Amino acid sequence: GSEHIVTHIPAGTYTLKEIASPDGYVIATEIKFTIDIYNNMTVDNVDAGSVDSDGKPTISMVDDTTKVELHKLAVIYQPTNIMPFTEFNTDPNAIEVYELLIKMGFTADEIEQVYNDAAAGLVDEDYIGELIEGRPFDLADIAELLKMKEDGRLRKLFDKFKEYEEYVAKATDENAVPEELVGAVMQVLDPEGNIVDEWTSTSEAHILEAVLVAGHTYTLHEVSAPTGYVLADDVTFTVSDNGTVDKVYLSDDVTKVTVTKYDITGEKEIAGAKLQVLDSEGNIVDEWFSGENAHEINGVLEAGGTYTLHEELAPDGYIVASDVTFTVDEKGEVTKVAMYDDTTKVKISKRDITTNEELPGATLQIIDKDGNVVEEWVSTSETHYIEAVLIAGESYKLHETIAPDGYEVANDVDFTVNADGTVTEVVMYDEKKPETPDTPDTPDSPSTPSSPSNPSSPSSPSTPNPSTGSGSGMMNGSFAMMAVAGSVMIAAKRKRED
Repeated sequence: GSEHIVTHIPAGTYTLKEIASPDGYVIATEIKFTIDIYNNMTVDNVDAGSVDSDGKPTISMVDDTTKVELHKLAVIYQPTNIMPFTEFNTDPNAIEVYELLIKMGFTADEIEQVYNDAAAGLVDEDYIGELIEGRPFDLADIAELLKMKEDGRLRKLFDKFKEYEEYVAKATDENAVPEELVGAVMQVLDPEGNIVDEWTSTSEAHILEAVLVAGHTYTLHEVSAPTGYVLADDVTFTVSDNGTVDKVYLSDDVTKVTVTKYDITGEKEIAGAKLQVLDSEGNIVDEWFSGENAHEINGVLEAGGTYTLHEELAPDGYIVASDVTFTVDEKGEVTKVAMYDDTTKVKISKRDITTNEELPGATLQIIDKDGNVVEEWVSTSETHYIEAVLIAGESYKLHETIAPDGYEVANDVDFTVNADGTVTEVVMYDEKKPETPDTPDTPDSPSTPSSPSNPSSPSSPSTPNPSTGSGSGMMNGSFAMMAVAGSVMIAAKRKRED
């Protein structure tokens, strides 16, 4: 740390040379200088030579520091499949608005185009007029859409479109530059494995200046990776001995998980299931609707972490599957997770109530809670089997529209589809119509009687007693008049009410 004074140097040319530098510094460049007989000094490197306050010539040799720039980067991973918006959108309010627009006749492309045009400031009254021209809108749908605008649900759809736009842009950017990865715990180790430096990575490179020994070899080691990344392999490097900046890069690969939703056979991917990935505390880490391709989760889940795949809602015709637990690969290999949905199964039996045998010829319908006919068929001598059609846990009505010849139409039968994948058995019985008695034969016409002889004159009649049986015709007429009067009164009352 102090200057070194050399005296009685004969005139001549000399070289000042550094044999070894302190740790953290590099050996300085040699300095050549000349001293004449008058003790005047000339230095090849002008900046190194000077004169002190007493007029004595001095030479300054400066050691540069070692400089190492350590970068912790994230590997840019492009997903294999880009989710369509319908899989990406899991917001209930946004889904509600989107489905109403589809019901009103808009296509998915038209809805997305309206969002893009609105973001560009192109949507005005003329735009709206051209958009709706010629569309047979239901006034109730228009009223509901206006309500959604007022209560903020329409904004939810636009917000989801913006998120989706960012997702697609990031997933398809082929010119993306790796960024510094925040949150990795890093160490620099010397050849003996001693920790020379330790830090947590930030959005800036980590600089080590005047710390590492020039010409020595070190190891950059990752102690722990941020969530969504896997530990990188160690990188060794040697510190330059000329003072240049050494740049060392250590890149973390992302964790990769693919989730596939199959039917129970494992041969068909099922669309429309609402799925969630839950962490060990039950928090939702990812949520989506299954589609035609496997769902990819890249750079999200913790390497070596255990998660649960949970089905929140099964597609129509399928049973909600049991949860599936899985552990994310620690080396960056793809962790493949599969979930299988069983189908709903309903067996309909149309039987004769007397023989309990299958009864062919009946026209039957399955009707849902909204009165829609879900399935219709004509019964045969075999039971009718319905698989992967009816919704688990939902109630339906078995309705007979036409009974087989000789049978009465049966009353409706209500049933609920089993939610555990077992077969729901429904039986409807038909009764035979009562037999109509045979019509009796028409009797022969009576023969014409012979003409009677002239009667003798009758004797004077006695005064008759009144007969109680002769008033039956009058009684029947009274009842008829009462019925007519009653009908008139009812008609008049209805007229007044109208």
